[in-house]
Amino acid sequence: MQLRWQSTSGSDSRGLPLLTTPEFAVRLSDLHRRLCQGDNSAFGALCVLILPPISDSLQRRFTADPDLIHDGALDALLAYWQKPEAYDPSRGVPLSLYLLEVARRRVSNLLRSERRLKKREETAAQEIDREAKEQAEAEPESPFAIYLSRERLDRSLDVLDDSRDKAFLRLLAAEENDIGRLASALGHPDRPQSEQEAAVRRARDRIRKQLERKGLRK
Repeated sequence: MQLRWQSTSGSDSRGLPLLTTPEFAVRLSDLHRRLCQGDNSAFGALCVLILPPISDSLQRRFTADPDLIHDGALDALLAYWQKPEAYDPSRGVPLSLYLLEVARRRVSNLLRSERRLKKREETAAQEIDREAKEQAEAEPESPFAIYLSRERLDRSLDVLDDSRDKAFLRLLAAEENDIGRLASALGHPDRPQSEQEAAVRRARDRIRKQLERKGLRK
């Protein structure tokens, strides 16, 4: 079940002050007692009570997507629900602050995972560019070839306005060397081969200059 919350006029958007009020502690303690007794219906009431102020507090602490904050806070409450007796009131820490700390750790873990994923994606993109460059340097360049990484190809297609130029560039990026196919992409399927070769060279040079002006090819 996906639980969501929305701040309303009845909730304290300051988060932490609400978590530490005596009235809040009493209500939370009663829900904790019910959960420890196996009353699972208390979990929904607990989420309604404590999820908004915990999320508000974490949102001020972390510069992160609100959905990530919510997921970390809810994950902490779900873990608590599975084993409410793990909270030991004899240690002198209010349950609200105990849950806030668990949620803070969960959000920190999610952020670290997100950063690691982003780093892996950046490394993969760099590897693709490196391999494309090595391939271009290792193989003799066709007179009609323009070597582009996947990322640069997408950006280059955005620069071009003519749909025929876009189709032509896709063929070049795929290392297509057949003059007839390249000329057909430019709208010259039936011309003599010499005219097709000239049209392909003109299109290649025109597109190359457009990309150079946009800093997409050096």
